[in-house]
Amino acid sequence: MSGLSFLKNITLQPNSLVKQAAAPKTAVAKNPTTADLRVYRSGAVYPSAKLVTACMLEFVARDSDVETNGFDIFSSKDFINTKTLAESFLFIAMVPKSEPKVDLFGSTVYEKDGSPKADVLTQGAVTFGKELLELIESAYGITLKEGQNYIDLKIVQDDPFTLEDGIYWVPKKVSRGEKKGQVTLVRREDLTLYALAPVQLLGEDEAPINVKGGNADDDEGNLEAVMAGIDDDTLVD
Repeated sequence: MSGLSFLKNITLQPNSLVKQAAAPKTAVAKNPTTADLRVYRSGAVYPSAKLVTACMLEFVARDSDVETNGFDIFSSKDFINTKTLAESFLFIAMVPKSEPKVDLFGSTVYEKDGSPKADVLTQGAVTFGKELLELIESAYGITLKEGQNYIDLKIVQDDPFTLEDGIYWVPKKVSRGEKKGQVTLVRREDLTLYALAPVQLLGEDEAPINVKGGNADDDEGNLEAVMAGIDDDTLVD
């Protein structure tokens, strides 16, 4: 015991004098795994890892030649090619981040060296999330209940929508200034539109939402016919 003789001089400090170490915090996974997007009550929006890879959503350096994407999300009631339909639902379209007024994952902040400060999986974009919650409620009548922190959304890929001439006037709500709350239209080209729906509307035993847009040959869905009644002041190139 000669090597442990120091033990005779050791006393245990009482608990009242010992500051207990805080239990390590467990990281909470905020990204969906069985859905595509998760929007929180705060307005934070998180994509799934699979969606980030499939749609090339990650942020890249300012001087990068790699083209990555974000999303436009809008209501069928605001889209001039479907606004006359009785059904109400949400559209989502992948667009390059370089385009103006991209709703979701379109931009981030950068370090001095031009590298992005945030990762698209973890940044929790809130710039569009509050409006997205309003769109979900308006289109589907679904809101966050007490004790519910988020709504999961899936992109319905079975039935894409396209226009023959490849010209799309995407509705955007003005967020500030005298025209705050008004809807303006931004020109996009060569989009593929999909329905975006809460997962509770897409149960395992249910067929995906299948809402057809206006036929390009009908006045109801024909871009030129509808554009004739649109005020030029609402269009933004």
